Amino acid sequence: MTAAELLDALRAANVNARANPDDGEGITVTEMADSANLSADQIRRHLRPMLKAGKVRVAKKRMVGMDGTYRTVASYVLIEDTAVKKAKR
Repeated sequence: MTAAELLDALRAANVNARANPDDGEGITVTEMADSANLSADQIRRHLRPMLKAGKVRVAKKRMVGMDGTYRTVASYVLIEDTAVKKAKR
């Protein structure tokens, strides 16, 4: 997965979060790794520079664990550039 593909996955997760607010915000490392067929460590290596550059922010998402209990896990949300938003209008 390239950094551009990761940004696309985060962008899609933003759209999904707006359409289904009950699913929580953003996408988890595990969800990204599963969809890209990569390890969680590989995804984290791509996320770190994006976090430092301010392109991505950390959020919280409630998910059901294997034991049926809810857990709050870290998820990642793409920060839309205001210049990009204005250009889309």
